[in-house]
Amino acid sequence: MSSPLQPVPAAPPDPTPEVFTPPPSPGLVPREAPIFGLLDVLLVLVAGVFLVLIIPALAVVAAHMLPRYAGVPLTALARNAVILVPAQSVAYLLLIAFTHMLMITRHDRGLTDVIPFAWPRERWAALVAAGVLLAVAILMLGQFLPIPQQLPIDEFFKTRSSAFVMLVFAVLVAPIVEELLFRGLLYPVLNRALGAIAALVLTSLAFALLHAGQLALAWAPLLTLFLVGFVLTLVRARYQSVMASTLVHMAYNTTLFGVILLQTGGFRNMDAFNR
Repeated sequence: MSSPLQPVPAAPPDPTPEVFTPPPSPGLVPREAPIFGLLDVLLVLVAGVFLVLIIPALAVVAAHMLPRYAGVPLTALARNAVILVPAQSVAYLLLIAFTHMLMITRHDRGLTDVIPFAWPRERWAALVAAGVLLAVAILMLGQFLPIPQQLPIDEFFKTRSSAFVMLVFAVLVAPIVEELLFRGLLYPVLNRALGAIAALVLTSLAFALLHAGQLALAWAPLLTLFLVGFVLTLVRARYQSVMASTLVHMAYNTTLFGVILLQTGGFRNMDAFNR
């Protein structure tokens, strides 16, 4: 007869060895499930086209009314970076505000709640270095491609003041807005609908085509921009952070403009760039 104080005999060990199954890996490019959809992207696209056309046009007309530009033709003012680039920056800021309000109206969440903006604390230096290396690689690749000598974007580098305006825009404004639109909004929607690989390719293609007008539809510079867009999209997908791809984008643009600064002696000899 056993006593209540006596220990209960342990169960015999299971002869079958325990098998541990690790959780499935999310993969290099995981699938995504954003709360916004294609309609939101289309609304932002329509708003963006409207703002980018209207705001610079109003800026050109307003500049033409100033005594300084009174005798300058409107067509010349429309190619003046000192007028157009700040106006485009205003259009971009309005577009961000529109996108934020759209997400609140349709999904009851702000922009930072629906798009991953996490700062890559342990990786930011590596991402900056990746942007520099990407720029160097693209510059080297350009030596072997038939890049046209003259492109429409060269009009924005005619003077020292316009070159500095482009520098500020390319480093501080364009990467933030372009990453928000392409890697923040378009990519996750395409990822959910078509899969990761198709989303990578289509987002990169859309990014390149955004600059098609500045590059006269020349295939060689468009190819380089497609490759840049692919790397940026891959970084965004891998790190699940738009801020990660933004850092790479900023470092990439900064390196390119650093080369131009050296090439032109601090934008003092713009003929060296335009040759």
